Amino acid sequence: MGTITGGDLIALITGGVVELTGGGDPSPPATPSEDGTTADTELLAAAFDVLDELGKTLTYTQYAAQTHTPGTGEVSLGSPTTVNRKSIPPYQVEDRYIDGDLIQRGDMITGIAAKNLTFTPNKDNLVSVDSAVWKIKCIKPIYSGVSIALYLFILGK
Repeated sequence: MGTITGGDLIALITGGVVELTGGGDPSPPATPSEDGTTADTELLAAAFDVLDELGKTLTYTQYAAQTHTPGTGEVSLGSPTTVNRKSIPPYQVEDRYIDGDLIQRGDMITGIAAKNLTFTPNKDNLVSVDSAVWKIKCIKPIYSGVSIALYLFILGK
């Protein structure tokens, strides 16, 4: 039996391959299905359950609001909050998506289920994978109707 990769988990959760290019459209679909509540409930639970069973635990670090000191121009990060969460095992971005600007050689793709998420992912979040620390460069929310079921990220150094 083969090994399940991050791309395999994305396909399993979403029912196909989801391409992650650019910043994505953060708004929900213009015409969600009439049974959006049922679809939302089922897909949110399915995404969470698959990652809870097959995912890799990553550490997400989010900083409180930045402070700016007038006069010196110094910007200080606020206090960090860390969350350990089962996630799509990170895997390299395919060469065909590398544009040399937003997406670079060596960038990785990962993602987390939105169910029971205690923070809203943003581009200032850091993600620790084993001993390596990555920064979220791009966020792509995957909707299950009117709710976000999964967040996909491009991670860079």
